Amino acid sequence: MRIPLGLAAVLLVGGCAQPIAVVTPTPSSPMPTTTPATATPAPTSSVSPTTVLMAGSFRSVAFPAPAGFPYVGGPVLTDGTQALAAFGDGHSKSTYMLLDLATGTTRTVPVTLTGDLGSPVALVNGRLGVVSWSRTSAGESYRYEIDDLASGTARTLDTSDAPGHFHGEGSPVQADPGLVLGPNAVAYVHLFVQGPDLVGELRVGPTAGPLKSVVTSKLPVRPVAITETTLAYAVPSAEGSQLHVYDLASGRDRVAARGLFGSEVALGPGRLLYTVQSLGAEPGRVMIQDLVTGNESVLVSGTCNLPSLDDRYASVSCSDPNQATTAITIYELATLKPIEVARSTDVIANAHLSTGTITWERFDRARPPALFIETLRY
Repeated sequence: MRIPLGLAAVLLVGGCAQPIAVVTPTPSSPMPTTTPATATPAPTSSVSPTTVLMAGSFRSVAFPAPAGFPYVGGPVLTDGTQALAAFGDGHSKSTYMLLDLATGTTRTVPVTLTGDLGSPVALVNGRLGVVSWSRTSAGESYRYEIDDLASGTARTLDTSDAPGHFHGEGSPVQADPGLVLGPNAVAYVHLFVQGPDLVGELRVGPTAGPLKSVVTSKLPVRPVAITETTLAYAVPSAEGSQLHVYDLASGRDRVAARGLFGSEVALGPGRLLYTVQSLGAEPGRVMIQDLVTGNESVLVSGTCNLPSLDDRYASVSCSDPNQATTAITIYELATLKPIEVARSTDVIANAHLSTGTITWERFDRARPPALFIETLRY
């Protein structure tokens, strides 16, 4: 996705059978400065330059930048009904804005980051998964929480300290913080110091119930996707990485794939969608696997990221790094054939699937570009 193995920053996010975006914040992640929540009326609608090629109900909603914060900083999170974005001033300050996709109204969201690093990592059913990460001369501290955007309440999942340990350039290979959030389940890496080592324990369970340990390692084990029934996580190995699939009910854990993976994975009903990085002259590719049979196929080759799944379709964002993306394409799961959804004279990218809905971002040609969230309900 835009993210290397290890410390990385990503973004995406799901419904019942949707992929969950995971972010592992890096020391370069800015801490947004938020303002009290304030609702802003929907701006006057304009005609979108996007041409829709798939049958359905189309809507384009402006996501206006707040005064003094003209730049979109980082990935946009969406759950199909709302979208969250960080807007920055181009220097050191930023603020989080929430867009209601039905009404077009926006409001600031006072995301609380208990530290100088970290960010929201997932937006699912109106709840926000947040990783906070602070650093002092004595070491690092980590905090995971779930914020309910409707009520404004926050619930802390876990806190941990790592005295004498630091992440960043020059640091050894060690456990990393990580969090994925699903509709009713959550997984995160609890970090603790054991002797000279920083160790991570991957925990998983219902968002409102007890969690259980999946694996404990000194290596950077990364939770990458979760649904109501299944957790996907990556473990470094001699061949690059092992992608594990863990059944939440039975505790069955198996290696689904091995290789040089990207940091983004999507889970859907009975399926796994993941990206494989390019190696030398061999191009990158996107693989789709049947979780029951283990059979898998190449969905598409190229430089791709942001995998997404629902019960009928798969999507990834693939593009030439030297050319702007001006089309949205999805793939029918029954046939694996591509379906062109939309084209635009603006830049459109980052399709996200939820049941019956495709959502993507559009940036116009202004400087700085304005952001629009476009939705097709099929």
